[in-house]
Amino acid sequence: MGIYSINKKSDLDKARDFCRDVQKLGKKYGLSYFFVTENASCTSNNGNPAVRNARLCHEKWEKENGYDPDEDWSENK
Repeated sequence: MGIYSINKKSDLDKARDFCRDVQKLGKKYGLSYFFVTENASCTSNNGNPAVRNARLCHEKWEKENGYDPDEDWSENK
């Protein structure tokens, strides 16, 4: 894992819960978004090029730092 790895499981759970809250807000307002925090990120895009660009840049960073950009942690819960 990269330098931003979380050591405590409770911190990982907090990061993922935070992303779930962002997902709910995005759905509530019907907005596209890309959000990243420690060991978790989420995205929903209805064709917004800025959101797509942000995600593509993050995918590049993940690959360069040993993360799997295709991991879907939301399926683990």
